[in-house]
Amino acid sequence: MEGAIGSLVLKLGYLVSQEYKLLKKVGNDIFFMRNELASISAFLQDLETVEEAAGAQVKEWVNQVRELSYDTEDCIDEFIYLVDHLGDHHDGGSRGITWRSFIRGIVDKIKILKARHDISDRIQELKARVKETSERRARYRLDEAAATSSLRPVSIDPRIPALYQNAANLVGIDKPKDELISWLMDAEGKLKVISVVGLAGIGKTTLAMEVYCTLKASFQCRAFISVSQRPDLKNLLKDMLLQLYQKDAPEDQELDLLQMVTKIREYLLHKRYLVVIDDIWCLTAWQTIKCTLPENNHGSRVIITSRIKSIATFCSPSNFILKLEPLSELASKRLLLGRIFGSIDECPSQFEQVVKKILAKCGVCSQRIMAFNVTILLKRWIAEGFGTEKHGLTAMDIAESYLNELINRCMIQPFQFSYDNKVYTVRVHDLMHDLIVSKSYEQNFVTRITSQQLTIISREKIHRLSVFSTEQEDISCIPERTKMTHARSLVIIGCIKQMPSLSRFRFLRILEIINCEFLRNEDLNNIERLFGLKMFILSDVPVSRLPVHIGELHQLELLLVQNTKVKEFPKNIIKLKKLTHLLTDNIKLPDGITNMQGLQKLLSFDACASSTKAVLEFAYLSNLRMLTLFWNPRDDDDYQLYEKCLIASLKRLSNLEELYIIGNGGFSLEFLLEPWPHQSHILKRFVMEGSYWFPCIPNWIKFQSNLSYLDINVKEAKEEELELLGLLPCLLHLELWTRSAADKAIVIPGKGFSSLRYFLLGYRMLRLIFQPDCMPKLQKLYLWGETSVCVLSTIENLPSCLKEVHVKIHGENLSYQDIREAKDAISTVAKSHPSHPKIYIDIVGDLAFSRPVSPL
Repeated sequence: MEGAIGSLVLKLGYLVSQEYKLLKKVGNDIFFMRNELASISAFLQDLETVEEAAGAQVKEWVNQVRELSYDTEDCIDEFIYLVDHLGDHHDGGSRGITWRSFIRGIVDKIKILKARHDISDRIQELKARVKETSERRARYRLDEAAATSSLRPVSIDPRIPALYQNAANLVGIDKPKDELISWLMDAEGKLKVISVVGLAGIGKTTLAMEVYCTLKASFQCRAFISVSQRPDLKNLLKDMLLQLYQKDAPEDQELDLLQMVTKIREYLLHKRYLVVIDDIWCLTAWQTIKCTLPENNHGSRVIITSRIKSIATFCSPSNFILKLEPLSELASKRLLLGRIFGSIDECPSQFEQVVKKILAKCGVCSQRIMAFNVTILLKRWIAEGFGTEKHGLTAMDIAESYLNELINRCMIQPFQFSYDNKVYTVRVHDLMHDLIVSKSYEQNFVTRITSQQLTIISREKIHRLSVFSTEQEDISCIPERTKMTHARSLVIIGCIKQMPSLSRFRFLRILEIINCEFLRNEDLNNIERLFGLKMFILSDVPVSRLPVHIGELHQLELLLVQNTKVKEFPKNIIKLKKLTHLLTDNIKLPDGITNMQGLQKLLSFDACASSTKAVLEFAYLSNLRMLTLFWNPRDDDDYQLYEKCLIASLKRLSNLEELYIIGNGGFSLEFLLEPWPHQSHILKRFVMEGSYWFPCIPNWIKFQSNLSYLDINVKEAKEEELELLGLLPCLLHLELWTRSAADKAIVIPGKGFSSLRYFLLGYRMLRLIFQPDCMPKLQKLYLWGETSVCVLSTIENLPSCLKEVHVKIHGENLSYQDIREAKDAISTVAKSHPSHPKIYIDIVGDLAFSRPVSPL
């Protein structure tokens, strides 16, 4: 809530600072509104810590502020659009002034003047609402009500039953308990702080109490304190002091916070102590408690539990961090049946299906766990205004910090990682998803329509609309009574037989339509009216063309068109100067793309379907960072001309960091063997896919000092070329597909590939020799072969950090006995490695269709 107000305050400040073609009185009113909303925003920040405990009056006031912020921002956005849009129309520029343009300019000036007066009236109304909101806050003493919320009676801590569980009733605790005890009871004399981190309810408190009860007799004094989200540090330290002193507790006397810290520290200075600090939410609480814990070299130990990873890491700088994982399906079933029926063997047959549903709902393998692409998620937040530039940080920097905070608090979970260990997708567990839906409804943040729930609870305004249908049931239409004028986003996933007219939306910022087989071209008419649209996503829909007026979406930043029938863009798409991400499926590039200077990611376009003019023009996209192109020359194409145009453009892209070239039909990519200019050393990722094989590794690759990901086809992997690749200092991920002769061994040179973590060798190999000291950081080894025999000679020379060995063999013509012998031979050799990596062996029918696809 505070974030939404904050972005509005910034927008109002921008209007004032730019003297944005406002009437003088309007400027004064906006200045007043900006100051009042800034004060409200500061109050909302203070309110966040007690929001759940706040009374109904405070919550109702917050709801009114929320609606006020939406209405104000809609008004400001519309005014800026009208002034800028009309201003652009009557700017004659170099074309000169004609009679028609003169008349049009007068008409537009009249429209602008009318827009200013209209905005003046609306600003007056909004100013009155802002003033009334501030007065209501004072009239009902909401500041005092919020302050006293934290003083209300506290409900019973739900963790208390977990603290006193019978050890015999605990499930899945043995392994983490043993690991934690081994850390606590080692011979090191220095103070050691160990963090236990994990999801809420996963068993952190239970584990900590069980270990505490097991080991407390080994320490001279001990204490177990629960911090919680809003700790009373004075009472908390008083409880800690009483537990530590036990029978020698000092007489009841009033001590301030500093006196209690000093008294506890002096008492522990020469003692071996064990302290458990449960459920830490903020570093401030830890930093205060830490002052009571002296470094005394008596083998003292501290356990902290937290659901926030960054806090766990901060508290345990020596990296003694135990991450609790969810229970296995069997352990979960034992726990559930034990709690309900007393034993795993005592589940009445009529409840078996119910038990399965409960386990599916709560388990980590729940089918309703939802995964999200991080890039799309962050762009969505920015489009909504949740990430705004401040303190020298970009909107993307702010959005990424929000994502990291959610991950640290275990509210979302990293799901897939890219080759450089960055989070690529995140997922939301079923239970957390249900909580989010509940809070969203409570705050009128999102309105959901599903195939099971077609009716919408009547609301005055809908701010975000999500429509979801299953494969079994389609949604016929969105009810006409649904008020969608002020909706910020419309997301449709699944089939809806009758799309709502886009004319029903005015302030839409996000339009996303996925897997809707009934979508027609005409359903996208009037999209040009969505003047604030920033994200437009079409995926798995049968449309064959994009709206002809898509170029009028001047605020559009991301356009994704995938798995559709669209083959080319409307000509006016080049007017989208703010577009940063153009994500497509092999679509023809328009002429004039050089106008789209905002583009940072372009994937993937069909180079040979585009004109040579367009291929030459993308060379001037100075901000382009990622490029994916489809290379499929037609029979009547001038191969050499397209090759020259393409290589000329690639050489000019001095800021290009990622290049993906997808070939088809075996057409040559030999032109990529040409030397590249020196500035191309900025390239971080190069991927080629298709059936073309370089005769050798291109010489320019050895100059790519920042190259961290390389996926390349080469006819023969020569030792001297591998030595050159091994010198690349940043190379983390290497996929080398080769057709080396079967009678030759592939030698991985020693003292090379100093940063490599992932190595894949594909297609033909007979013997693979690892020289000593090669690949010192390798964690995953993949071998894909066309032969039944693969000898991993000298695998013991690989580092101890090797975790996994994956082998895939083309076994279409192999007998069962051949397959069995190949598996046994590979397992025997791989197990000779001292770290005993996990072995994965698969027999596939056709390697050509099994090639792994790494996430972009």
